[in-house]
Amino acid sequence: MLVADRFGVLQRICGAFSRRGLNIASITVGRTEQEGLSRITIATSGDEARISQTIYQLDKIEDVRNVRVLGPDTIAYEALMAKVACGNSAERTDLLGLLGLFGGRVLSIRKGEIAFEMHGKPEDVDTFIGMIAEFHKKEFVRTGVTALELSRE
Repeated sequence: MLVADRFGVLQRICGAFSRRGLNIASITVGRTEQEGLSRITIATSGDEARISQTIYQLDKIEDVRNVRVLGPDTIAYEALMAKVACGNSAERTDLLGLLGLFGGRVLSIRKGEIAFEMHGKPEDVDTFIGMIAEFHKKEFVRTGVTALELSRE
C-alpha cells in the first residue's frame, strides 16, 4: 500500500488489522521514489471476508493513497542477518559453503563466530534457516517480506 509520510499512519493501519482479528505476520515500510510517500508491505493470512473488510477499512484512512493485494506477478524478497558461532574450521567451512550456495555475504569473521547476510524468496530464506539449524545461532534477524508487483504488459 502507498501511504503519506505522516505521524500515526502506521498505528491506524495496524489498528485496522487488529479490529478485524487479523495477525500481521510481517510488515516492512520504506520510502518510495515519490517525495512524502512510503510503501508498506504487509503479509497476513485469514479468510477472504476479513481481508476484504480490512482492505475496505484501509481505503477509508485519509493518509492511505492506494491498497493492493499482490498477485502471482509479484517478486517477494526477505533479508536475513545472523551471527553464528563456529567452534572449528570444519563448521566454518560448512557454513561458508551454505552461504555461497544461497548467495549470502559474510559481514564479519571473528574468532568463534561469523556474521552474514542473505536475501531471497521467503521460502528460500526458510530453507536456508533449516539448513543451518545444526549451528549455534547467537543472533538472528529477518526483515520481513518486501514485494514489487511486475507490470502486466
